[in-house]
Amino acid sequence: MNKFAATLGLLAAFTMTPASAETGFYLGGSLGNATFDGTAPGTSVSIDDDDTAYKLYGGFRLLSFLAIEGGYVNLGEMGGATGTMELDGWDIFGVANLPLGPVNVFAKLGGIAWESDFSSAISSADESDFDLAYGVGAAFRVGMFGLRAEYELFETGNDNTGMFSIGAEVNF
Repeated sequence: MNKFAATLGLLAAFTMTPASAETGFYLGGSLGNATFDGTAPGTSVSIDDDDTAYKLYGGFRLLSFLAIEGGYVNLGEMGGATGTMELDGWDIFGVANLPLGPVNVFAKLGGIAWESDFSSAISSADESDFDLAYGVGAAFRVGMFGLRAEYELFETGNDNTGMFSIGAEVNF
């Protein structure tokens, strides 16, 4: 039993990061799926589709429970017989963290400066704006490396685009 307790203690010591390591910069990237159901911005064309999406992000943890994060997100190309829409943008968030040892549960609230490019056989439209964005997720960190899963919702004009992604990050 003493060997088990010693092994468990060593495992906890190596997987838990000290409080001072809970602050600082981090960089990451995620791959996932984006879903759009609405009207292509700048048009009257209805689109209900999904596509592969990715994002690159960076942030700074001010405290173990508070961070600022921003990055680039490409929400893919969606559409059908009536035309296609490409959607991407730059986002910025305030992130509230709940650190639970090596697992970190978080919620984020911010905005996205998005741009959509719609094209069909007979017309095209480009539109951009800055709208609300928010999300929830969880990260598992060991040392300076982490795995992250999250769901984000981006308001794009009068509609929403959702993105579920899984990625990796490096903490400095």
